Amino acid sequence: MKIRLIIVVFCIFLLPSCGALKRVVKGGGGTDSQPSVETGTTAVSPPWGVGRKLPTKTGTQSAPAKASRGKVAHVDAALGFVVIDFTFSAMPAAGLRFGVFRNGLRIGEIITTKMIDEAFQVADINRGDIRMGDDVRLD
Repeated sequence: MKIRLIIVVFCIFLLPSCGALKRVVKGGGGTDSQPSVETGTTAVSPPWGVGRKLPTKTGTQSAPAKASRGKVAHVDAALGFVVIDFTFSAMPAAGLRFGVFRNGLRIGEIITTKMIDEAFQVADINRGDIRMGDDVRLD
């Protein structure tokens, strides 16, 4: 019982140092806007203070598309599209042509669309037998 009490007291002392709690308590709620140095746009950060900076509608991509590499997260062959995971890479612009590779061999081709989420982007299948886990690289 003493150990539980010590853990609870310890957690209570740690909470004020948590950045998310400070923003929520101060009324920020995670909608803090900060100007981005590279693009000059305003980026919105999530309440926990981690994540990608999203450019405004008039902004530009913060990283060049050549650095974009991803993995196929979902395939819908019947409708002819895939969902690409760009979690560890820069999100590419819409309309770019990417090669799809499996075991180092090119097996297909996709073209990105405007439909994006924080780390995922939809792409149309141009050709090839694409499967989940295939690598996606810029042509």
